[in-house]
Amino acid sequence: MRKKILLLFPAVALGVLLDCFYNPTYSNAGGAPSARCGDPAGGFSTCAACHTGSAVVSKPGWITSDIPGTGYVPGSTYNLTATVSFSGRSKFGFEVSAQKSNGTASGTLVLVNTSETQLKGSGKYITHTSGGNTGANSRSWTFQWKAPGPGAGALTFYAAFVAANNSGSNKGDNVYTSTLAVQEQITAISETGTETACTVFPVPARDAVFIRYNGTGSVTNAALYDIGGNLVREPEELSGKGECTAVFPLDRSLPAGIYFLVLQQEEKRITRKVIISGE
Repeated sequence: MRKKILLLFPAVALGVLLDCFYNPTYSNAGGAPSARCGDPAGGFSTCAACHTGSAVVSKPGWITSDIPGTGYVPGSTYNLTATVSFSGRSKFGFEVSAQKSNGTASGTLVLVNTSETQLKGSGKYITHTSGGNTGANSRSWTFQWKAPGPGAGALTFYAAFVAANNSGSNKGDNVYTSTLAVQEQITAISETGTETACTVFPVPARDAVFIRYNGTGSVTNAALYDIGGNLVREPEELSGKGECTAVFPLDRSLPAGIYFLVLQQEEKRITRKVIISGE
């Protein structure tokens, strides 16, 4: 009897390994592995690591939210929806992660329906469950996201989707990606940062504002806000590597007064006061 058991175990183990290798469509029916949503932390890997059929296609707008255009309020909770569609398909999957450009998780993903979605990777990723992978031509998943504390800055929701052909193999499936970039809402602005390498000119300004920054690190975003924290201008030109130069053209409809230019680096924000004249 002992010899039969010893001989049987390798056969069972081999069968499990072969099933996972040749049938990844079914092995991932209960959720995608972590780091498969085209995110920086995962080396930009997608579901195409297992599913094959066609080239990965980027689909703008497949992840949506109720985060306002002015940006997220630190500590607030928002609703997000991830949607995939493919006519004639009935099996779908997804994965989403909210990350900084360096791959650090930002904010907290929150489950709304535990029978259809689950968290993986210590909460860094949200994906489908075996009870949430079916649909007629499309599938949507809804979840929530609690924004990080003040100063977190810009982040991106990275998403990957699969429209499986339900053939019992990993062949013939379609993989898609989508992203949603959001900014932190600035509700109270004051001049910050001590970098002497950051220069704003002319003073006062009327037709355009220029900013030059040749400090360390790359600038990922720049914007002009009024004193109440409302976005009023984005740069017409922005070169973020090496010496950063941003150009903000102005028009005469912009009231004279005090404004703030905000430069965003990965984990740092530099703010400079701008005076716009009425002449």
